[in-house]
Amino acid sequence: LLAAQPLPLEESFNLHDLQAQLPPAVALIGWVSREESLLGPTPAHWGVVVRRTGRPIWIQLPDNYQTETATGLRDAIARQDFTPLPELTEQIDTLQRLVWSPMLSALGPQGGLPPASHVVVMPSPGLQGIPIVVLAPETVIATYAPSGTLWAWLRLRGASAARETRGNRLLALGDPKFDDPSQGAHAVHGLKWSPLPGTRQEVASLAEVCRRSQIPVDVYLGSAASQQNLLDLVTQEAMPSYRFLHFATHGEANPHVPLRSRLILAQDGLPDPLVEQTAANRAITGELTAEAVLRSWNLRADLVTLSACESALGRFTASEGYVGLSQAFLLAGSQSVVSSLWKVDDLATAFLMMRFYENLLGARDDLSRPLSKGEALHEAKFWLRRVTLAQQQEMLSQVERGQPVRTRSAVGTANKVTSELPYAHPHYWAAFVLIGEGE
Repeated sequence: LLAAQPLPLEESFNLHDLQAQLPPAVALIGWVSREESLLGPTPAHWGVVVRRTGRPIWIQLPDNYQTETATGLRDAIARQDFTPLPELTEQIDTLQRLVWSPMLSALGPQGGLPPASHVVVMPSPGLQGIPIVVLAPETVIATYAPSGTLWAWLRLRGASAARETRGNRLLALGDPKFDDPSQGAHAVHGLKWSPLPGTRQEVASLAEVCRRSQIPVDVYLGSAASQQNLLDLVTQEAMPSYRFLHFATHGEANPHVPLRSRLILAQDGLPDPLVEQTAANRAITGELTAEAVLRSWNLRADLVTLSACESALGRFTASEGYVGLSQAFLLAGSQSVVSSLWKVDDLATAFLMMRFYENLLGARDDLSRPLSKGEALHEAKFWLRRVTLAQQQEMLSQVERGQPVRTRSAVGTANKVTSELPYAHPHYWAAFVLIGEGE
């Protein structure tokens, strides 16, 4: 991991170099905490905003802010038995008042700059795992970066790569075959994985959008969604030909050994665990780890999407955020990664991803242009939040008939009751974040 870093650890972009990469309406934003000084009481919690010009703006947060408030909100959103939406809304309002509202003046017009409509969130101890989209107004897009230096480096790398010959293909993998009785308890360290039928429809719908946009698609489903096939693509040096890579499967973060964070692949056809080396001397375990990506993958991708549970997590560090799968794909050559903060709902994720790619590729009739990656994910979240029960049933019927799902403009409003908006709870629409370069 250290060897793959763009700069030695003792180096970083200075403020001037970092600001040079900031568009006028984009701001870097973060929150930090410190213990009281031995020399006397000092404010413990601060926010910071960096704009294209001027000095960083430090904002003291209210004295009654406690990091436990944020931890409680994250758990309330992520839990699968759901905190009731009215109770959750109160918790969101409290944290919004304590950590977002104090930042508003720094995000407004500054020194000839327009208001910031896009914030890039830096690693913020105490707020890790909180999707800032639930605190910010809908008019503000939030993306993430492991550090200011890495974000600026990605911007520079993206500008350089845009001048090179790049591939324009999609690699889509989903619905791996997990149930193989012949494997007994050997598959992926003895763990059993539940089927993900919604991911097959997710990949099929995504492939249809790409074909409408004249983007060639390589699809791997069922038994073909395997580690062996991915290893073959790496060996054949085919990975640089993909502009987009989409993985729809189970994910598992490892906070203790973050490079062992993994995606679970097809479990049938695995070799005996006592003979896990192929003729090419490749260990076949039915998984894709962050370490494997970092060691051997060579990407020139605009985007890697990890449509899997907790794929944005790993070990949290104050200087780099969550170290795991997302960072591995960035350092392997992707400009950005979309990944999730908690265990996600299968069908809600499929609908969100469909809308996201329609936005990204300009494949909706009501779009005048393709949206940027940050815009595309942001719009998809608020679209899913407003999907009505009737629209949900229409899309479910498309799934049941095996048809590619096509989204329509959501007509729900925030003041409708939850029963009319099946995905109104942030658990459904706020899990996925974009890490890296979002323009």
